[in-house]
Amino acid sequence: MRDPAWDEVVDYLVEEPGLAELVEALVRSAVPAPEAGFELGEAAWPAELAWPAHRVGVVLAPEEDEAARAEARDRDSAYAAAGWTVRTAVEWDAGELAAALTRIPEADGRPAANDDEEQDR
Repeated sequence: MRDPAWDEVVDYLVEEPGLAELVEALVRSAVPAPEAGFELGEAAWPAELAWPAHRVGVVLAPEEDEAARAEARDRDSAYAAAGWTVRTAVEWDAGELAAALTRIPEADGRPAANDDEEQDR
């Protein structure tokens, strides 16, 4: 049985390549439900799904016009500057995202790095 907190997330998923499949995999992984419709900072940069304590999110892919791609780059830069990792649903590997969400956040709210990641740097 899935965590009831996922019910609203699942009910309001937008049509986005890979999003339903990613959410289904995360539900099966028993990770905590995200905050849906998260907005970062004064510019209110949107993330479709966000886990603020872990500074991880799923953003929507931009439309195919240049203005939308530029806005998506600005959004992604704003999240990166705030210490977040955001990707579109098709860019996330469900196992990698689930692993990020099962780490205990550090006191400042940033995800705790595991030893393997530290060695890779």
